[in-house]
Amino acid sequence: MVSEKERELLRRVWNESLMKQLAHVRSRRFGLGYRYDTGEAIRKGNLVVEYPKGLLEFKSQKKPIPLSDVESALITWAAAGPNGLILADLGVSNNVATFIYATGRTIPGPDNDQGLDLIYVIDDGVYFYRPPQASKIYEIESEEDLGKIVNWHKNYSIKLANGRTDLAGTLPFAMVFNKNFNENGSTLLLPIYDASRVIVNILFHYFEYERVPIIDDNTGQLADQNGAMKRLVDKGILSSQIPMTMDLLDRAIGAVAGVVVGTSVQNVRLMSEAIGLGSWIFGGIYDYTMMGAFAPQFKGLEEAGAVVCQPPEKSKRIWPYKVGIKNVKMSFSIIEGCKDSPYKNGRELVEDFLNIKYGKYKEPNNLEYDGIWSPNRDPNLVAWKRDIYEMLRRDEKIKAKEDIKEAVISFIDYSVAKYGMFPRVDPIWIPMAVQVHHLDIDFYKKYYKEEVLTENILRHFEIWHLGAINNEIS
Repeated sequence: MVSEKERELLRRVWNESLMKQLAHVRSRRFGLGYRYDTGEAIRKGNLVVEYPKGLLEFKSQKKPIPLSDVESALITWAAAGPNGLILADLGVSNNVATFIYATGRTIPGPDNDQGLDLIYVIDDGVYFYRPPQASKIYEIESEEDLGKIVNWHKNYSIKLANGRTDLAGTLPFAMVFNKNFNENGSTLLLPIYDASRVIVNILFHYFEYERVPIIDDNTGQLADQNGAMKRLVDKGILSSQIPMTMDLLDRAIGAVAGVVVGTSVQNVRLMSEAIGLGSWIFGGIYDYTMMGAFAPQFKGLEEAGAVVCQPPEKSKRIWPYKVGIKNVKMSFSIIEGCKDSPYKNGRELVEDFLNIKYGKYKEPNNLEYDGIWSPNRDPNLVAWKRDIYEMLRRDEKIKAKEDIKEAVISFIDYSVAKYGMFPRVDPIWIPMAVQVHHLDIDFYKKYYKEEVLTENILRHFEIWHLGAINNEIS
């Protein structure tokens, strides 16, 4: 249940102006309990973070105060929460069937892939946030619906590990300008993106709609293990004069991950500004180390279930391969010789992927639902009118074509046979992070002009915490 005080705070944010937040939003990096330029060296786990003496010396004299339930709920919902059903407003002839999920969220995703999920770290542990699928066009239609945001946070945050782990603001986790990374009292949000599902989906699109074969840059030949792609070429189905290459496909992955994660962290920034919290985005993190690639020397998220695989020799990679998070998020990938490889061959992978769209699918965290094109999906759980949706589901162009499916499988099996893995680059990315915290305004009053502190910041504890900031560090 949501308390009346929480409802009051939710209504306050609901009525905030977006233009006001866009005008005022700033990175605000100095929180309660933080320090700068003090000449200290602080041990954090197996690491030591150094704070050399400097001009902006400041040591907060206030206790760190974690975000409240309602603050946390607003932040996580802004980052990756559901907001209703997508319109999927493409025509049948330009591949309306490309959409993977029917649920819309506060962030976009290519083909609405929902490849992004949220890991967040607070004082008592590491959590995974993935709310359920949407139930209507707009989940939040009025102030009466705002309590859903708090309930989603409470009911769909899965605890993965105790404590903050050893993530610290120094190498090999973060660059020097992120010294206050993962401090007590803060909420560290790690949007974790799985690019593999959109890669598989785009292969279906390339072969059927763009009509392009895929060439191995290293050989100049079709990336085609069992000849299914060649059969499409012979039939004239794949006939483009400008083929896609494996290298171009690989390059697209990082760009897609950056766009989706970037939107998520910008939403967090804006929500933080509306609440009167501090936040800052940083890309100076090393997600290989964070995913446990160098455990046990450097403890990252391995206790939370992070999975990495050593690359096969023929891949010619040095770095491990990031696969997913056990029990909550695993990629559509294959790694030869790895016991934790999610799939063993292309057919197994593709059949499972198609269930997301056309059948009943259970996510690794046990959320189960009928796919957007499933014959069993409730017509109330899409944005189309009922009769239009019924006709769409029966249309032959909506269905996955058998010869196209075989070409996708052939490409995946080729990638594994030749390079030991699919995809050839990591499916799992944490390209940037965002940390949210309560600000120590004394730091800003000492060094900055008074107008840098907005009314939302100055009145935050009065409104949200009934003056809790008066507690001093003992």
